[in-house]
Amino acid sequence: MNRVVVILCCTALAGGFFWFFPLFHIERINTATSAKAAQAADTRDYAAAFWAEKVIPALGKAPDGEELISALRDNPGAARKRFGHKVGVSRTTLFIVEGKGKVVAIDKSGVGIALKEGSDSRIFCCIRGYFLATLCATPQD
Repeated sequence: MNRVVVILCCTALAGGFFWFFPLFHIERINTATSAKAAQAADTRDYAAAFWAEKVIPALGKAPDGEELISALRDNPGAARKRFGHKVGVSRTTLFIVEGKGKVVAIDKSGVGIALKEGSDSRIFCCIRGYFLATLCATPQD
């Protein structure tokens, strides 16, 4: 008898849990396609707003490439906290840097940039999947 009561209670608890947190969600096709069309229309506006509100202000706070490299050599953990940006829950740290350099290598995995003539300080921008690095070049007079 006790065993039956325990099984019924566990079944009721599992049913209640999956009622509020279902493993999958069934939706009518016309509802899903109209939501995707609305989302696609908002994508361009979202990208423009993200660029104007997040990327451009971050460029103003970007450290010089030499400063970042020396900070990473001295104390990588502190440099990651001070200059780095993490995306989601990943362990990868992304950096935005400012400065001038000379492209010294281009291959399938990325672009190598020498920051100063005769210096061993180089930045390698990795390009994986679609892209993880965007190089913004602005011509100077």
